[in-house]
Amino acid sequence: MAARYEQWAESRLYRAYTAECARVCTENTAALGGGKLMPVSYEDLLLRKAPQQDKRTGDEIAAEIIKRAELKVVRKDNGCI
Repeated sequence: MAARYEQWAESRLYRAYTAECARVCTENTAALGGGKLMPVSYEDLLLRKAPQQDKRTGDEIAAEIIKRAELKVVRKDNGCI
């Protein structure tokens, strides 16, 4: 039983290590491109820690995307996009 636990623990440590390496690589890439960082780590997922919920409305999210992408919004007569 102890050998099985050690194997499980080693496997979990390896998965956590590789996930953290992948997270750091993607965060570095996101920082170069102006993207956002991951809100939760692999360990947090294992421990069931929930990420912060976005409290913005759909219109607020759309407005941020339009602003960040520097898009020009063309509206029809009824005011819809």
